[in-house]
Amino acid sequence: MTEPYKKGDKVVVKIDTGDSRKLNIGCDVSFYNKQILGKLKDFMPKQEKIKMTVEEKKEFDELISMSPWSALVNIRPEESPVLYSSLWESDHATSNQFKFVRALEHPELIEVVKPKHEFRIGDLVEDKHNKKAIVMNVLEIVTNPVHVYYQDGRDGYWGKEDLTFIKNDVIDWGD
Repeated sequence: MTEPYKKGDKVVVKIDTGDSRKLNIGCDVSFYNKQILGKLKDFMPKQEKIKMTVEEKKEFDELISMSPWSALVNIRPEESPVLYSSLWESDHATSNQFKFVRALEHPELIEVVKPKHEFRIGDLVEDKHNKKAIVMNVLEIVTNPVHVYYQDGRDGYWGKEDLTFIKNDVIDWGD
């Protein structure tokens, strides 16, 4: 149940045809408790959290006082490499730009998340296509820093978010 109503609360009311006609011509209408469905805030969709890594949040904090346009055009790879990669080089760049602007408008929705796993050489992982691989190297680059080796002899580079950790320190494919 919602909290008690107070003066100034915005509420959702179910009205019948007669009441709607009265309202449309400017007449006063009285409502009964059974017509009040609840407070307006109870009908508003809950705002989804905007997830950022610690690095993204640090770079974001440097831009928070800017307008959305200014912030977006001031993100340069030298000064904000993590945000630059996410907003301009990612497969989801457009979606990430909308989330970034939403975060500027509603910084209270930001949730700082820690990476799931710090990958190390020798970790057994699974990529987003459900293929198992062994981590060969973790590079200090922004995009796709994890170099993996597949059993069929192929190798590839993946972003940390695209890999699922399975096991540490594997010796061979039988592990």
